[in-house]
Amino acid sequence: THRLALLTGGPRDLPARQQTLRSLLDWSYDLVDPAYQPLFARLAVFVDGGTLVAIEAVCVVSGEAAIELLDGLAALVDASLLQQVDDGSGEARFVMLATIREYAGELLERSGEQTRVRQQHMRYYLSLAEAAAVALQRMHHQQWLDRLERDHDNLRAALQCAADHQESEILARFVAALWQFWHVHSHRREASRWVEAALAGGESLPLPIRARALYGAGWLAYDRREYQQAAAYFEASLAASRALNDRLGVSEVLRGLGEVALSQASYDRARSLFEESLALSVTLGNSQGRAWSLHHLGRIAFEQGDYAQATIMLDESCALFDAIGDKAGSAWSLHSLGRVALDQTRYEQADHWLSDSLVLFCALGDKAGRAWSLLNLGRSALEQGLPDQALRLQRESLDLFREVGDHQGMGWSLHGMGRATAQSDPQAALVLFEESLLAFRKADDALGIEQALDQCRHVAAQ
Repeated sequence: THRLALLTGGPRDLPARQQTLRSLLDWSYDLVDPAYQPLFARLAVFVDGGTLVAIEAVCVVSGEAAIELLDGLAALVDASLLQQVDDGSGEARFVMLATIREYAGELLERSGEQTRVRQQHMRYYLSLAEAAAVALQRMHHQQWLDRLERDHDNLRAALQCAADHQESEILARFVAALWQFWHVHSHRREASRWVEAALAGGESLPLPIRARALYGAGWLAYDRREYQQAAAYFEASLAASRALNDRLGVSEVLRGLGEVALSQASYDRARSLFEESLALSVTLGNSQGRAWSLHHLGRIAFEQGDYAQATIMLDESCALFDAIGDKAGSAWSLHSLGRVALDQTRYEQADHWLSDSLVLFCALGDKAGRAWSLLNLGRSALEQGLPDQALRLQRESLDLFREVGDHQGMGWSLHGMGRATAQSDPQAALVLFEESLLAFRKADDALGIEQALDQCRHVAAQ
């Protein structure tokens, strides 16, 4: 990890700056105008670089002029201690090579400014995360999700700074702001760590922050299929939201509890929760909440075999999502419509809806959504007598499910692959069904376990 320590030798007869990398960096640093040397050290706080706006917020001390910052950055670029690159969105980003950043970090530590600069960095990225959360509520998904992904390493560093200083309120604000980013981009493993640290503050957290952090924690636990934990988080968030008389918050948390109930096949409880959320959303004039409640009610109708009612509700939810520009909502509604059509053997319509959902999930960077769309497109191909195409689609979905750590999804992908190979290679199919059984057991998916066992018995009997 300490690159500079690896390069301490070198031919003694060469100039000092060529003997070691450290000597070269010392030489380059000494050539920098002393006025800009503190800037160089402060830039070490950025992981994988930062934008001009971020650098100004973090590195400029009160009283220093912005024009001095621009001159300083230009001087560091000229000295090859800093690189200016395009961050992919047309905005300039200033990046240090890893070894140079380590050297700058040593200077920052010796300067006595490290704690202050790290905390300014933490505060800036908290403000960015909270701005993103507001924008995501307004459906500006792609732009802001991409921006958060570009600065993911800086966000991690900011979270670590908050954890190092036991700033549970700041950690809770981060969780409340970032849960949707973690949820959509499937950063499940690291999210659970930050949730645990944030909620350690318990009752000492301000109630509005606690309510939102618990809500985000509920969805992240739901992503991991830890339904009992998700329900506990949602119930605590609901109590806090009711105490605050936050009717919008109440309507959102009711949908979270409804999702948990739906996932456990508690259809009557799920319907009651979604209907209560729908009524609140209508009262508040909240089109997004109304659309999600209709989507979930449509899924209940689908699960209970009422395809006509499911289609009506899902069509309405999709139209609402389209009208307000909520691409994530549109993607999931199209996916659900595709599943309804697939169960009705309307393959052309199913493929159309599922393909449209796949395009949206790809644009959003939603790996889990992509995986489910690919899984169902594979099922459609298999039922249409296209096993090779089905196998390719299921394998692609399996790779994504593995990437996001979804054992239930892995189970269904492996199950689909087994069905696709059962005719041509029964022995390979048996191995796939056995692997699917293991995945379903990890996910505690009773239906999956039952179907995998049936397929294992069927193939073994051939």
